[in-house]
Amino acid sequence: MVPGEKKANVTAPASSSTASDYFVLGETRLINNNWGAQSLGCKAPYQIFVNADKTFGWKWDRSSVMCGGAKSKPDYPEVEFGIHPFGQSKQLVTTPDYSSTTVLPIQIKDVTTASVTIEGLSMSGSDKSWNMNFEMWFDEQNPVTGTHKTAYGETMNWFGWSSDQYNWNGVIGTLDAGQKFNLYLSRDAWPDGQAQQWKYRQYRAQNSTKQFSGTVDVKKILDHLTGAENWPTSLWIARFEVGTELDDGSSGTVTIRKITFEVNGQKRETEIR
Repeated sequence: MVPGEKKANVTAPASSSTASDYFVLGETRLINNNWGAQSLGCKAPYQIFVNADKTFGWKWDRSSVMCGGAKSKPDYPEVEFGIHPFGQSKQLVTTPDYSSTTVLPIQIKDVTTASVTIEGLSMSGSDKSWNMNFEMWFDEQNPVTGTHKTAYGETMNWFGWSSDQYNWNGVIGTLDAGQKFNLYLSRDAWPDGQAQQWKYRQYRAQNSTKQFSGTVDVKKILDHLTGAENWPTSLWIARFEVGTELDDGSSGTVTIRKITFEVNGQKRETEIR
């Protein structure tokens, strides 16, 4: 267990329908993150689970219970590796105030290699209002000790998405990170209308899918951000995430076989007893 962790590693099988609950999977967390539904006062059902065969994932239904929010507050059940980026801004925090891993946080300038390998990510269910992705968060200060109240930036690399997801202005750039992505959205003040904002970059694979297995070269994403996007190399990487944004009209199940996070040659896998 990493310092500060209060829960034991999960033992299969297990499940939880408690909002914001999480399971410890080695140096990662499987999080029942239905922050959007909670914010909207909506009781859409969510559940995280670990199967007897040690696959894991989540189930949800935001189709029988419509939450509203005009697509501004999707839920994000996920696997977290690291720590939340919001510092002192507790109203935005959905996970513990300590890192799930000894590998993160780390400054971009100190990263020589980084990757995420996903095995057997599969979604079944509704074709409305969802995307599945790899996400990163960045801070100007150390996310563990800083006095900041919001993140510096957020990046999302979408593997799949439903047809009703915003297309924004179409392709405005490209990124090759072992997988080829197109830049669809670039904002330096995000989310719209929110008091606490950060930079946001959204990349999408060239073709949408509900099944993904492969490796994303995170170092190439970092090089792109500090090169083409001029983000400082002094930024702290707070966390990596693999998850799904889910909104009204969607329901289904996500199952994952294994995820391996790697930074500077140190590998951490999702672990289930």
